[in-house]
Amino acid sequence: MNDLREIAPEGAVVLNDLDACCIGHTDNALVYSYTKLVNHFIEAWRGDGLCETEDQLHTEAVEWVQYNIINCKVGGAGQFIIMYDF
Repeated sequence: MNDLREIAPEGAVVLNDLDACCIGHTDNALVYSYTKLVNHFIEAWRGDGLCETEDQLHTEAVEWVQYNIINCKVGGAGQFIIMYDF
């Protein structure tokens, strides 16, 4: 995949180092997969010794995505969209 910044709609918010979690775009926003975001952080943190179990690792990743990505408020028209699995 190209660098997401090269193909993102003008004004769209591009989440750093999370290109693989982007699943599409609208006219002015990138669409990120919630599941891919959580899985990205699970894989990134697996083996770092901070979580003793897979359940703890999953919970930490979910909380991180919720607090640091979903709750991120960006002004202006450029935003990003989080798509949840149905």
